[in-house]
Amino acid sequence: MMDVRGFCNHLLQKGWASSAQVQSLVEKYQNLHRAGLVRPIYDLAAEIGLLQRWHFEELRICLGSYELMEFLGKGNTATVYKCKDLRVQQLRALKIITPKGGSQKFLQRFQREVKTLISLDHPGLIKGYEYGEEGGVHYFAMELVEGKTLRERLEEEKARTGVQDALSLEKTSEYLGKLPRLREEEVLEIGRQMAEILIYLEERNLLHRDIKPENIMMLPSGRVKLCDLGLAKWMEEGAHKTLTQTGAIVGTPYYVSPEIVRGQKDIDIRSDIYSLGATLFHLLVGRPPFEGATPAVVYNKHLMESLPSYRELRELLPRNVYYLFKKMLSKEPEQRQSSALELREDFELVSRGEMPRGFEHKRVLVSSSSSSSRRGYIWFGVVGLILLAGVVWGYNLVREPVVESSLKGHSMVEGEVEKELKRVRALLGLTPPSFLAAWEKLAALERSNSLSPSQLKHLKELKTQVRQEWKQYAQGKLGELRRDLDQASPSYSEVEERLGRLVSILPDFLKQEVGKIRRQIQIQKSFEHMEKEISRKALRLTKKDCLDFLERLRGVEVSLLSPFFQKRYSRLCGRLRAYGEVSEELLALRRHLQAPQTLSEAKRVLDRLRKRKDLLPLQRGRLEKLAQRYLFLVQNRVAFERYFRFQQEIKRPYADYMKIFRQLDSFLRQNPQSSFLSYFQRLRNWLNGLLKRTMQKYHHMLGRLLGVSQAERQRILSFLAKRPLTAVYAIRRFLSRHRSSALQLKRYAQILMEFPLPSIRVKNARLLFGPKYSWEGNFITSPFVAIVGRKYYLYYVCGVNFFRGIYIACAESKDGVRWSNRRIVLRVPDFHPATKKKVARKLFMFRDPCVVWSPLTKNQHMFVQLVFFARNKFILRYTSKDGIRWKTKKDDYHIVQPAGEPLSCPQTVRFQNGKIWLWAVKASNTLMLYRDIQSFPYPKPFPLIRSDLFQFSYGIYPLSTGGFLLHYWNYVQRQRNYSLSVDGVNFWGRGRILPDTSVARITEGSVPYLRSWVPLPGGKGGVYFVWRNRIYVAELEVDF
Repeated sequence: MMDVRGFCNHLLQKGWASSAQVQSLVEKYQNLHRAGLVRPIYDLAAEIGLLQRWHFEELRICLGSYELMEFLGKGNTATVYKCKDLRVQQLRALKIITPKGGSQKFLQRFQREVKTLISLDHPGLIKGYEYGEEGGVHYFAMELVEGKTLRERLEEEKARTGVQDALSLEKTSEYLGKLPRLREEEVLEIGRQMAEILIYLEERNLLHRDIKPENIMMLPSGRVKLCDLGLAKWMEEGAHKTLTQTGAIVGTPYYVSPEIVRGQKDIDIRSDIYSLGATLFHLLVGRPPFEGATPAVVYNKHLMESLPSYRELRELLPRNVYYLFKKMLSKEPEQRQSSALELREDFELVSRGEMPRGFEHKRVLVSSSSSSSRRGYIWFGVVGLILLAGVVWGYNLVREPVVESSLKGHSMVEGEVEKELKRVRALLGLTPPSFLAAWEKLAALERSNSLSPSQLKHLKELKTQVRQEWKQYAQGKLGELRRDLDQASPSYSEVEERLGRLVSILPDFLKQEVGKIRRQIQIQKSFEHMEKEISRKALRLTKKDCLDFLERLRGVEVSLLSPFFQKRYSRLCGRLRAYGEVSEELLALRRHLQAPQTLSEAKRVLDRLRKRKDLLPLQRGRLEKLAQRYLFLVQNRVAFERYFRFQQEIKRPYADYMKIFRQLDSFLRQNPQSSFLSYFQRLRNWLNGLLKRTMQKYHHMLGRLLGVSQAERQRILSFLAKRPLTAVYAIRRFLSRHRSSALQLKRYAQILMEFPLPSIRVKNARLLFGPKYSWEGNFITSPFVAIVGRKYYLYYVCGVNFFRGIYIACAESKDGVRWSNRRIVLRVPDFHPATKKKVARKLFMFRDPCVVWSPLTKNQHMFVQLVFFARNKFILRYTSKDGIRWKTKKDDYHIVQPAGEPLSCPQTVRFQNGKIWLWAVKASNTLMLYRDIQSFPYPKPFPLIRSDLFQFSYGIYPLSTGGFLLHYWNYVQRQRNYSLSVDGVNFWGRGRILPDTSVARITEGSVPYLRSWVPLPGGKGGVYFVWRNRIYVAELEVDF
């Protein structure tokens, strides 16, 4: 849909329309909008001629996947455009429904035409492709056909001859050769091709019911195509229910068959044969076979009048063609061709100059033998007797009462009156239009004041008869409607359509019954809507909902419902009374089956429900399904718990989708035979789509960073910070695609280093222990916790005073809170790490130990900083089997210093593949990375970040959800910050680590010395730090 204001401004700027034309266009659009009708503004502009083909090329208007190219024409209910299907780059014709055709009944007919066309495939039928709706505009794409309809061909002939085609039969001979008609050979070829099309439709039990010149198109190649299947009807009522009800007069009056006018139920392909005959008659003669001032008159002629004799039409039609039309236009279907196949054979016979089947005797009548002649005379005698009997019967039928002698002077008026009364009598017992015509004629005669007393009496008798027959007909039709409304699922649109057609032909004295039926339709539709709403919510209804529905049902006028609906009303009330409590129990059972922790409660609810006797079939079926699900979950509880954990991780506010996806994918590869395999696969597919959408959204936001204002940039960065780990992963992938531009990459890095991360809070600090033994020297610093198996090992530096930590001690714990077995595990060395020469121990001191376990060597590795003369710093490496007895080798005793510069603050992480990474600070201002240091010789270091912030303590913590967290003391802002990384190399963003108000006094001075981050029992994160020579542990609130 296009913007109205922008479209109108475009018309004015381009000079395609004047101000008056645009104002008229807007007023027409607003009138439709106020009436609640939807129509595109460009459709109105094309209809009044403001848009031409070149305008569409510039505007590039699209409806669905179709680009409009040219306005082709407009009908009563739709406009047609030439368009291009952008998916396959092919031309199509697009039909757009206009508001006149936007009613519900027409949309149903339109959708049925679409369904019919799409299901058919024949070179003589327009191919349908797709039906769609966009913004309230309904459209249908079909085959684009270049050609002219037979009506357009007739108009061309009329323009050529200059003679109108509405000529009476009495004047046909005067205008011989001047009538707008087609050649005989062309008409017979059209008829033969149409017979082929009818054969295809008959094989699929389908009727067209509206064959006329406007619906037959001829291509330049001579191929004929049948269009507009909007009135098509399936002959097998059981297979497809018709939209147009039996008894309704559909089609065009000039070409409609007598059985449709009579409202017969059992119509078949012979009805289309009649319409085709009327159409071909029009093409060859120049006018329809029957004409009249009103549709009712034409309908009556289709029923009563015969085709003109061959003597009247012999100047226009050959003898065999006339009898072909006579057979096709027979009043009774039994006298026409029995099938479309027989019709094709008749056309082939006529094209060869022979007579159609059933009329062969017309050719041999003159040259027959004497015996045949005698049989012919006998037949003429029989026919004559039949005609004589008909004349006598007709005379008795039209005979009038004896006219008084005083009225003999008005013989001319009486003759006209008698003629009109005779016509009225002929209309009785026919279809509703005949009743209407009879009623109008009687009213006109009554107003003429030229009737004799006997004629007036006769008129009143006829009027009473018309009224009774009309009322009887209407009551029969209303009874059919009531019976249709008393079905299990009545089609209200069909009933309303039939009722609307019935009202249009009923007099005022019968319209009072229509109001009752309309009220019944309204009540039954409201009741069905309520019934569907109850059925849809049946398994979620609470007791309060059931009481509310019962209160609404009490307001229904039950007396106006049909008997079948009254039974449904009683059953529904009974269902609602039983729904309430049971539905609440079912909802509770369903909730309990969503988590493994509540399966025991689900078992209790299931037992209670099985003991109930008042469960409805729907509820009992639902209960059995839930019971089967409960049994399945119990049998596969381990897999269910794992599945539930995945779900909970995904629902976390700042979950790392990439990490969860990898874990889920790894689980599926390791458990290919899991009973929950289908559940895990659906979860993985859903998570994969969610991850792709999230990455696309983040990449879109990142791509806008450089070209927006500072406020908009801050808003984007805040958006990224809502899911920091996923954002960091997106940043890494985004920057890897922009490595070709170093300047742009630098600008991105400067911005993204500062994007805000959520704060981490430290709370619930508790004291673990302080100096106790003499060897601790009232000095404790640099705690580090390692987890081996189910044990916690706390390593810390202690010594004789504040300036010297010459020992590394160890304590053990089972829960990370209560510690015991404190002992010395290492003492400073007595030789220089670089020269291997003996040196006094008092010149060394330890700082910042860290321990990591290697799965390859089955050993624990300790990396500790050794300070020599307070200036030279080394990182020593020790190994141990049990974490208590440590040893080293002189060849790989320490990490080689790069360019002789000191290293400090070691931090290690072990990956799942067994590799160990070590981070250290070089020269107090550069963070270095050593990859895979468990083997000797050690790899060359890789510089990461250069900053003076690293001259104080820092830490790198592997997150359980994937990624790394780098925390450091910001001495400029006097606060502890952190950044995030996916690969441990590139760190992005900045967040704060804040002490909780309850522990602010303890942690304020110790925040710079946060050392170890470990998971505590119960799933909480813990941090160990030192304050005033005492070791504390606190809980962390980390949302990622």
